[in-house]
Amino acid sequence: MTPAAPHSQERGFPLEWLRLSRANHPGAVFRSGREPLFTTVGRLGVWTKADSQTLFDDLVARPLGSGSREAGALMMERGRRILISLLLAVNAAASAQQTRPQPVTWFLSLSAVPQAGAGLVGVAELRARIDAGWHLYSMTQPPGGPRATRIEIPSDSPFRLAGPIQRPAPDTIPDANFGIMSEVHDDSVTFRLPLASGPGPRRGTNRLVVAVTWQACTSRLCLLPRTDSVTVTVRRTR
Repeated sequence: MTPAAPHSQERGFPLEWLRLSRANHPGAVFRSGREPLFTTVGRLGVWTKADSQTLFDDLVARPLGSGSREAGALMMERGRRILISLLLAVNAAASAQQTRPQPVTWFLSLSAVPQAGAGLVGVAELRARIDAGWHLYSMTQPPGGPRATRIEIPSDSPFRLAGPIQRPAPDTIPDANFGIMSEVHDDSVTFRLPLASGPGPRRGTNRLVVAVTWQACTSRLCLLPRTDSVTVTVRRTR
C-alpha cells in the first residue's frame, strides 16, 4: 500500500461514520473526528498499529445497507428530525395566521330595492373600513408597485355589474415602500356597484357575492395581496 502524503490538520475531512466490522468486534468504532489524510469524499483508509501483524485477507467495504441496524437507526433519527421540523413549521404558520394584522374590514349592503321589470336590480355598496396608520391602494393604482384593488362578481352569480364601479378619487402620496407615487384611500372608502340580473335565479332568496382583491401598507410595512369574499342576501319577489 502506498503511504499517503502528509496533509495539514486544517485540510482534513470530518469523518462522521468510520466503523470496522470483525467477527469479535462487529461494528466497533475505531476512529472518529477529523482525519487529516482524507481531504475529499469517497476515499477509504485502513489503519493498524505499527508493531502488530494484521492480515487483510478478506477486506470488504460496503455502504450501510437499508437492512442494517446502523441504517435503520439513522433513518429513524432523520425521520424524527423531519417530523419535529414539520411540527415547528405548522405551529409557526398557525401563530403567524393568528397574529397577522387585518387592517381592512369589508362590509356589503344593497342600497336599492329591486323594481319589477327594471333592468337595474339595485346598487350594492362595498365599504372598506381601514385601520389608523394603514392605507388601501386604489382601483386605478398603476402597475409596477403595489397591487391595485380589484372588485369582481363571480360569473355564476345571479347578478352582474350593470356599469362602471363608482368610487371616490384617491389621494396620491409618496410611497417609501416602493419608491413611487401611489394612489391610496385612508380611514374608509365606499365603492358603489350597479347591479343587473345575471344568469342565475331571479325570484326568491339570492346571495350576492363580491370578491375583492386588495393590498394594504403602512409607511414601513406591507401586507401581501389577498382576496376576500363578501356576501349579502337579496330577496327578489318578482
